[in-house]
Amino acid sequence: MLIIGDFHFLWECLRVLFVMFWGTPAQPGSLCNLREIIHRTQVDKSAKVFNTADELLMHTFRAHLLTSVTFLLHRDDESDTIIHESTGEWLRHQAEILVDQILFPKTIQDPVHMLHKSFLHHAFLYVDLRHAIRWEDGPQIVRHWKWWIPRFIGTGKKMYAAEAVNMIANLTADFPKHIAYLVTHNRTVNCVGKRGHGKPVDQLMEHYNL
Repeated sequence: MLIIGDFHFLWECLRVLFVMFWGTPAQPGSLCNLREIIHRTQVDKSAKVFNTADELLMHTFRAHLLTSVTFLLHRDDESDTIIHESTGEWLRHQAEILVDQILFPKTIQDPVHMLHKSFLHHAFLYVDLRHAIRWEDGPQIVRHWKWWIPRFIGTGKKMYAAEAVNMIANLTADFPKHIAYLVTHNRTVNCVGKRGHGKPVDQLMEHYNL
């Protein structure tokens, strides 16, 4: 039985984001523009080296997110003190506003602002997949295989789109329930025994091959 590797899935999602948001050196807010600004010229549009491409994307996501949060909370800097009620309700309310106004893009006339909003939305999906793998959340990883299908199709990744559809069909209809359970929950391994240190099975196999 073939289990599609989630490390290569994560890498393909990274490549999808590079296709969508690479832009040009002169396009403000694009990955190519930011690469030039911070002198990470070893990163290319094809995301050939996972670690360097992943690092650039994560730094860009954190910078965009911090900028949006400071604007949302009317702060001039991320280190400014936020005066607020020390309640879970306040935190939950702010999280809902953040999701609605920042992570779910709406049509905006300003193309640079729209690029920023769209990047945050898609990069957040990538970060969530990254965390689902690290925390060994099989069902959430499987959900991502479904969520990324339209993005695979939209960026011409037809083989991964077909593989994703095939896997979802196997899990929901073709596999016996006990096999579907194993395929869902045994997608990662944890060699150190600490929470948050999971890695995909295919990545472990590559490490063994090295």
